[in-house]
Parts: sequence; structure tokens; C-alpha cells
Amino acid sequence: MLTTTQIWNFLIAFFTRFITNDIDYMYGYVFAACNFAGAFVAYFFLCEHQGRTLEEIDTMYILHVKPWKSSSWTPPENEELVTADALALTSGARGIKKADAAGMESERRVENMQVPAATATHGIHDVSGTDFVPESTRAADGRPPNIGQ
Repeated sequence: MLTTTQIWNFLIAFFTRFITNDIDYMYGYVFAACNFAGAFVAYFFLCEHQGRTLEEIDTMYILHVKPWKSSSWTPPENEELVTADALALTSGARGIKKADAAGMESERRVENMQVPAATATHGIHDVSGTDFVPESTRAADGRPPNIGQ
């Protein structure tokens, strides 16, 4: 499978001859303009990630740290980092309000959740970490298999 980088590399190599035949040395000006545009995008739209953990990077985006100030940003001390894992998500992850939920990391709710039965319309549910034994592994009389005996 071709990647985007491979496709762009091919297109640049293929069309360079035709472009230089038409605009000659001004092709270098187009190249320089693209480099300046890339530098502008990198400075104003990409946060500095060097030497940071994934949790710190996640916190930077949730707290809307400005990219040009991200290199001097320090994570909050003496408190848990605000990450997407600690946010209260709505059904289907629609309507996520990261900024509203940023202060909720200490209010995690533990609910007594029951694993609903899988149906044809709802698919298969993750039951890892529970005592549930899938029907396909049960004996013909409905007993769980004797694993490890």
C-alpha cells in the first residue's frame, strides 16, 4: 500500500521536469514559499512535544495551551493531569466538553455495571476481566469447561 509521502514524492519527481521547463529558476521560489508556509504552520499550529509524556501532551490540548507558548509550558504540580481518560463522555462520544470536564478528574464515578447480553443488533460486548464464559465454550449441557484440569 502506498503512503501519502510516497505519492507526493512521486508526483514531485514526475512533475519537476515539466514545471522547470515552463517557469525555469522560479521553481525555487515556489519551493521556498512552501517551506515558509510549512514553518508558519509548525510554529502557530503544532505544540512542542519533545520530552513530554502522552498524558502531558493530552493535558496541553485539553487546556488549550497556545502552540507558540507550549515549549515553556509546565504541567500542573501536585495534582493529577487532566487527560481524555478522566473525562465524562456522552453516549457515542458525541458532545465531548473537554474544557468543562477538565476539573473532574478527582470525581471519577465507579458504577456497578452489568454486562448486557449480546444481541444481533448490538454485537459482542467486551467481557474481559469478568467471570462470564461465552456460550461457544460451554459444554453441551450448559456447564462451563474445566480449564486447566
